[in-house]
Amino acid sequence: MLLNSKVVIVTGAASARGIGKATAKALAAQGARVVILDLRKEDAESAAHDLGEDHLGLACDVTDKAACIAAAKAVVDKYGRVDGLINNAGITQPLKTMDIE
Repeated sequence: MLLNSKVVIVTGAASARGIGKATAKALAAQGARVVILDLRKEDAESAAHDLGEDHLGLACDVTDKAACIAAAKAVVDKYGRVDGLINNAGITQPLKTMDIE
């Protein structure tokens, strides 16, 4: 297993049809302990449970720095470290990239 016992956070991974959930599944299949961050705690926990034992789901609004710090602290408290981060969270905006403030 390529990621045996590595701890990887995946943001925006609770949606059953999303790239984040598929990424989380692939990481778990390679032995990673996956931490799913999503807006709703229940959704994040459910998605982590779908991956199997020893995965974690946390509520986190990635646009809120304090929420991100709290999530990182919770991960370090549980696993002792963070080995990787997949910044997947986001929504489609009806704006051109250069128009986003």
